[in-house]
Amino acid sequence: MLVNSVIDINSPYQKYYKNYQIIKTTSHYIIGNMRGYKCGGSITAVNFFLKDHTSHLSESTQKLYTRHILKFIEFLEMVAISKGAEVPFQFDLFDFDEEGLKLYREYLRKADSEKTGRKLNTKSWTMMIYLVCEMYQYWSDVGWYHKNLGQSIDGSRWQAPQGQFNNNDQLNYTRKRRDTKAKPMGSIYARPTNQDKADSNEKSEEVRCFTLSEINAVHTYLENKNDLRNNYGSSAVVRDLLIFDLVLLTGLRVSEIQTILPVGKINAIKDGRTEPVAFDIFGKGGKQRTIYLPVCLLNPIKHYIERDRCEAVKAGLKAKKISAEPGELFVNHHPQHLGQACKEATLADRVRLACIGAGLCTTKAHWKNKNPDGSPFLVTKPNHSIHDLRHTFAVQKYFEKLEQFSRSNRNDHASATVQAMREVQRLLGHSQLETTQNTYAPYVHNHRSLEEFSEDIDQQRSDRIEIDGENLNA
Repeated sequence: MLVNSVIDINSPYQKYYKNYQIIKTTSHYIIGNMRGYKCGGSITAVNFFLKDHTSHLSESTQKLYTRHILKFIEFLEMVAISKGAEVPFQFDLFDFDEEGLKLYREYLRKADSEKTGRKLNTKSWTMMIYLVCEMYQYWSDVGWYHKNLGQSIDGSRWQAPQGQFNNNDQLNYTRKRRDTKAKPMGSIYARPTNQDKADSNEKSEEVRCFTLSEINAVHTYLENKNDLRNNYGSSAVVRDLLIFDLVLLTGLRVSEIQTILPVGKINAIKDGRTEPVAFDIFGKGGKQRTIYLPVCLLNPIKHYIERDRCEAVKAGLKAKKISAEPGELFVNHHPQHLGQACKEATLADRVRLACIGAGLCTTKAHWKNKNPDGSPFLVTKPNHSIHDLRHTFAVQKYFEKLEQFSRSNRNDHASATVQAMREVQRLLGHSQLETTQNTYAPYVHNHRSLEEFSEDIDQQRSDRIEIDGENLNA
C-alpha cells in the first residue's frame, strides 16, 4: 500500500505469478517475464535500452544496471497495486511522468538495501534515478516517449523530439541527442540535496584499505597454506597470491585485470628488466592512464604462465573443458572449470576467501534470515574486497609521493599534499582531482607516513572489535 510516499514491496499477488528473470544474452543482460498485459509491450523497449546502453560495459556493471531497472519496474507494480488495480501489475511504462519520478525518488531515499538491510546510500539511489532518466531520454530520442520528466542537471528542460524512423521501422533507430554532453531530462532529481549529503557523510566509514599488518597476514596465509596436497591446490594458491599482489601494486580495477594484461603482452616483455613496465591503458569510462607493472611481479607472473597456467590449459584441453587456450592471464585450476579464463566474480572471490582464511573477517547475525529453530543465522563476511586493494595502492602511493614532494618543497606540507594527491589522481585515472580528494583526504590528511596511518587504522579497528564484543556479550 502507498503510505507516506513509501511503498510496501510485499505484494499479495506474487505467489500466483512468476518472478521476473534477469537473463544473460551473448552481449548483455535483459529482463524476462514481464507481467501484465499493459506492460508486456514495453519490455521490448526496456531491453532495447539495456542493449544499447550497457553492452559495452563490464559484465558486473551490466547486471547492476539491469537490477536497477528491474527495481524501478517493481516499484511501478507496487504503485499500481496501491491504487487498487483490478488486474495485478497493470501499469504502462510510457505513462510515467515527473510526479512519478518524484515519488520514486522519495521511495529510494527511504528504501532498504536487499543485501544489507540498511538504508540505500546516496550514491546508490542517485545512480538508480539517473539510470531511469537516461532510459526515458533514450526513448524520447527515438520517438517512443512524448512526456517530460523535468529539468536536467544542467538546468535545461528537454523537449521530446519528433521520432524519425528509417522506412517506418522502429527497430532501426539511432540516438538523436542534440548535445551529447547534455544530461537526460529529469536528472535534476538525481542530484542529492545538502541534507542528503550531510546524512551520507554521517554514515560514511573510513576507506577500507588494507593496513601493513593485514597485508602481511594475507601473504602469510597464502604462502604457508599447508592443507593442500594436490597440484590443483598449490597452483590455485600461486594464482591467488599473484591476483592479490597485482592489484595491490598496480591499482587495477577488477574489470581491468584480464583485459589489460593478456598473456601475449606479458610474454612480449624481455627478461632482465630493472625498471617497471609501463602500459598505456583505457580504463573505466574510456579514460586513458598509465599503469606500471613492478619488476618484482614480472618473473612470478611469467613463471605462473609457463608452469601452473600452462598445465591447467593443457589439462583443460585434454578434458575438453575448453576448446582453445584463453588469452586472459588468470585461469581456473578447479577440475570442474579447468583452464577456463577466470571471470571478474572469481577474481573477487579469491581475495575474499584469502581474507577469511587470514582472519580478516567478521561473524554476524544475518539481518533477515533465521535458523529453523529461530536462532540467528550467522554469516562470516570478509572485512575487505578486491577493490580495497586499489584503495590500498592509492594510499601507499600518496604517502610515497608525499615524502618525495616534502623533500623537494623544503617540508612545505600543504603544497606537498596537493601534489601527492594529483599524482594519485593520475595513477588511478580519475578525471577530477575532487574525486580523489573526497575519497582519500579525510583519512590521510592527519598522518605523515604510511606506518603511522596503518598503526592508527589498526588501533581504530581493534577498538571497534572490542566495543562490538562487549555489545554482543551484553
